[in-house]
Amino acid sequence: MSVIFIGMSITTFSKKLHLKFILHPVSIFRHSEYYRLFTSDLVHNDIGHFLLNEVMAFYVCGDLERNLRSRSAHGSLLLLIIYLVSFASGIIYTTFRHRRDFDYSSAGASGSIIGCMMSFMILAPSYIALYLPLIGGIKNIYASLIVLIGLIIYKVRSGNELMDHERHFFSALGGILITLVLFPGVFIKKRPREISRDQKGTYHQARQEGPVAAITAPTAEPTPPKRPPMVAETTMLYPQSAAPAFSSPASSTDKYFMVW
Repeated sequence: MSVIFIGMSITTFSKKLHLKFILHPVSIFRHSEYYRLFTSDLVHNDIGHFLLNEVMAFYVCGDLERNLRSRSAHGSLLLLIIYLVSFASGIIYTTFRHRRDFDYSSAGASGSIIGCMMSFMILAPSYIALYLPLIGGIKNIYASLIVLIGLIIYKVRSGNELMDHERHFFSALGGILITLVLFPGVFIKKRPREISRDQKGTYHQARQEGPVAAITAPTAEPTPPKRPPMVAETTMLYPQSAAPAFSSPASSTDKYFMVW
């Protein structure tokens, strides 16, 4: 991210460099000034434009870089790839779209930063991006939409023709596409294993241990019912020499043996 900050800072305070590095499609096609394709992100219209993009880059690109580092050991490189693809997708479209429009020009890194913002929205939609009074935390998926709607309202109400929404839109589209290419599994969820009817009872019993344990929990074999002892077994249990003495010959125990 330091490379992005340094590049934007060098050319901001020089009017001569601003006019030379700004994106001007007519100059690119008529005078072969192809370097403008790579330098338009480095120049800004004024100090306010520069500071706004610096603050946005600090928060958006910083959060995105931390998220990418948690996913891969090459998180900083992935951030640079997402930034450059967002930059290229916006600038290529606007260059061909306005190649005959002499009055068109564009400057600033807001398109590339919006592409990084959309990438971060996809990778961490539940991340609390900002806090608003009386509302509280705003999730990343809603904060990105709020920023885009705010930019549109600002351009409509202020009449600022220097704000290039075409470049913003296609840079955001490029950020989304490169994120899906680098992380194709962000929208793919693993389906739970299906269980048979015989396993449903075991599944509900082991539900507290998790779905895998519920599915794979071994079923206990039912124990056979106990049967009363037979006559031969009773004789072995009570041999004649060790037979218990009874108070009367017609006791309840004798009746029990007579029945059996």
